[in-house]
Amino acid sequence: MKVDFINRPIWIKIFVVLFSICLLGATYNHINDLIKGGFLPYTKWMGAPIGLNIYWTSLTFLNPLAVVLLFLSLRVGIYLLNIIIISDVIINMYSCYHYYHITFFENTGLQQQLAFMIVVVVISPFIYLYSKAK
Repeated sequence: MKVDFINRPIWIKIFVVLFSICLLGATYNHINDLIKGGFLPYTKWMGAPIGLNIYWTSLTFLNPLAVVLLFLSLRVGIYLLNIIIISDVIINMYSCYHYYHITFFENTGLQQQLAFMIVVVVISPFIYLYSKAK
């Protein structure tokens, strides 16, 4: 696998770094949750069903994997990033409304995730098309 991050255009480098910072920030949050609450902490804290708990805990490992892939295999990293952020926003929106009775407008974290998702979904096709052309 050829790593050519250095040879990419500056606009791709900027987005890869920004996406990576956001993913690492989320990883930090999940690691803190694991440190404070132990393995699968979300059921203890929030009464989350086991499926949600497993999903949210898995992000501790999937987010940094996406960061590595963004640098080593851009197209695969972009795919994984989209899968992560789209599924996370959908799951978080559903769980906030269904389980915790919090509206979108009361949840600034969810608003920030949605903004990040929009940027990722809008920019990803351009990064994908550029990487495909190379």
